[in-house]
This record gives sequence, C-alpha cells and structure tokens, in this order.
Amino acid sequence: MKNKGMKLLLLAMTVAGLTGAAPIGVLADTTDEGVTSEAAIEETTETADTAEGGRSVNYYSLSKDGGNWDGSHYTKTDGTLAKDVFFFDGQYTYYLMTDGSPMKDKLTYHPDGEHIIYFDTEGHEVFTTFRYCPGVGYTCYFDSQGYLYKDQITFVGDKVYYLNANGAMEQSGWFGFANGRDYGFANQDGTLITTGWGYDPYGRVVFYHWNGMVARGLITDNVWYYNMDETDGHYVGQFPYSGSTGSESANTITVDGYTFNVDTMNAVSAASRNADEYGYESREMSYGNTVVDGIDYASVFNAQGYLNGNTDVKAAGFTTDNAILHFVKDGMPAGRVALREFNVTKYRANYYDELNPKYGDDWKLYYYDYMCYGKSSGKVASEYISGRAETLAFAKFNYSEAMKLLELNPDWDWK
Repeated sequence: MKNKGMKLLLLAMTVAGLTGAAPIGVLADTTDEGVTSEAAIEETTETADTAEGGRSVNYYSLSKDGGNWDGSHYTKTDGTLAKDVFFFDGQYTYYLMTDGSPMKDKLTYHPDGEHIIYFDTEGHEVFTTFRYCPGVGYTCYFDSQGYLYKDQITFVGDKVYYLNANGAMEQSGWFGFANGRDYGFANQDGTLITTGWGYDPYGRVVFYHWNGMVARGLITDNVWYYNMDETDGHYVGQFPYSGSTGSESANTITVDGYTFNVDTMNAVSAASRNADEYGYESREMSYGNTVVDGIDYASVFNAQGYLNGNTDVKAAGFTTDNAILHFVKDGMPAGRVALREFNVTKYRANYYDELNPKYGDDWKLYYYDYMCYGKSSGKVASEYISGRAETLAFAKFNYSEAMKLLELNPDWDWK
C-alpha cells in the first residue's frame, strides 16, 4: 500500500476557540441557536417539572418580577430571600441554592430529572458551547438548552469531536466509543482524525471514516478494496476493485444463476484466517487446504473441523489436504457445517425474509452469500438471533408448519 495520505493529521485548533457556530450532534437532536433571551430561558425552566421523576422549581426574572439582585443573592419584592430557584438577571441564568447563593462549578441534574446542566465558576448556566469544568477535570459540551452532550459525535465547521458516555471530550489519543465496538483517535485539542489513513497504537495501518470511527470490514476507493479487521479495524489486505457497473467482472463465479465476486470472497477468507477468531490454530486444528478453483472457503470451512464433525468423510479417506473437495461438491449442497462460526441452517433462519425468497432450498448459495456479503456486513451465523429463527429452522423452513408449532406451543418466543 502506498504511504500517500497516511500521515496523521494534527490540528492546531484549541478548545478555547470553540465558541463559534453551534455544533451538530450526530446521536441526538440539537437546536440551532443559543439561549440568550429571557423568553427562551423561561421556556426551559417552565418545562423542567414535566418529566417523569422531575420536580418543580420556580423561576424568577429581575425585569419581570422586580426585586433586588446584589450579584450573589436575589431578594424578592416581599423582602424574602429567593432560595432553590432559577434566576435570570437579564444576562445570565443562575440556580440559587437553599442558602440563596448561586451554585458554582457544578454539573447537576436539571429539575426534569433526566438531563445534566452546568453552572460555571461564576455561577452562570452554560449554553451552546464547549466548557472546561474544573470540578470534574474535563471539557464538556452543552447544547442550546444547557443539556450536557453524552455519547455524541459532534461537528463544529469541518472539525469533529466526541463527547463520551460521561460527557467528557476525548482528548487523549486512541479511545473506544461507548458502543463498545468502534475506535477513534482524538488529538489533544479534542479534534478527531477523520477521512484518511493513519496508525493504531500498535503501529498497524487503519482508516478513519468522516465521523472519526475506524473503518472495519471492506472499504474501497474505487481502485482497490481494502480489507480491514472486523474487530479493531487494522489493515489485513487488499485486492483490485472490479467496478461498480453491476456487470460481471473477470473474477466472478456464477452459481445457479447468482453471481459472486471471487476477489471479495478471498479477501474475507484471508481476514478470517488472519483473525483466527475461533482459535483453531491455537488448538492445533489446521485450516488445511481451503482453496478450490481459485476460491478460498476459509470463512466457512476448516478442514480439521469438517473431518471431526463429519466422521463419514474422514472414514472415506479424506484428509485436511483434500476434504475441501468433498465439502464443495457434497457438503455445501447438503448444508454441512465445517466451521463453528458458520452454521448454514442458522444463517438461513436468522435472515429468512431476505435470503429464503432468493435461494430457497439451494443450500450452497447461502455459503456463497455469507462469503461474499454476510460476514463483511456483520451477519450472525453461529447462533440463532431470535425465537422466530429457531422455530423456522425447527419446522425445516416450512412457514405454515412453523405457525402450527406456535399454535401448539403458545409459550414459544416468536420475535
């Protein structure tokens, strides 16, 4: 792979400069303007007690309600000190605590009981900006209602940021997103590396998407397909792009009227063997020969596993060198299992509505579908993903029989 475009992009923008255009949050709705008017703030506080688990907190405005504000306490027109209230002095919103003083440098729940808001070191509620919160020691973002962003990919102009599950801006290099699957890299100023090649902490090549997430599976630049590890996204190989016209390329196979890209299947199989997800090599279970007529079946086939699970094949004299021949000729049409990761019955059942209308009882097509499309898209073929799938398999994919079984067994889970 050429090194062009693989340099990590280091951006000079500082957090202190992030007070311009309101960001766009990918994972939640946001509004466009900051809360700068008395009416807008009043709207925020008036709806605070409507959420389940919330409480009612009074709101006072100096211009509307009168009274006296000395910069630290608000005295109402009846001479009493305002306590446990929101107060707007014409410029800033405060929360006056039970002793009448403003809450300062505090992340706290909004009265709705759901959202988190922040009052800075001066006691001002923060809206539509990034802000370092000394009390917790990290930078956060607060939207136009003052709500803390959590687990949000956020855009400011052409810069991308991520606020993690605690609301903290990621700023310390390689990190995991809150979904537990994806990774990214955050510079010290909080900007994420996006749309380009880079390296992970182990020096392996990775590719960053436009949203800062490291790519996993197959990606393409219309010149090459790049095979990125399904787990952590490191580069494991590449093969030529065959074009996007939909026409059959020079390296395809047509099986019972369906065409599959051999280069794609071989790249997926290479990644499967490289990842060794199910530990066959560590348990001295050899993949053996997995290639027939230029097609690598390693994403659905392990020679030793096939022989161990199909004793008739082993008794017939097949070895790890030639068991693949039996698998392709006889095993696939019969729906035999040769790899724990891929059980063709479970694959068909899990995606019945998508696959069964196309392939019906032509079992070998399900193998090719998984090799070409299913594995790289994250489809599950090692276990049933629903009671519905398991029932369909039990009924041998006869839908009417499956419905009869459900009538006889109303306690079965059909989801």
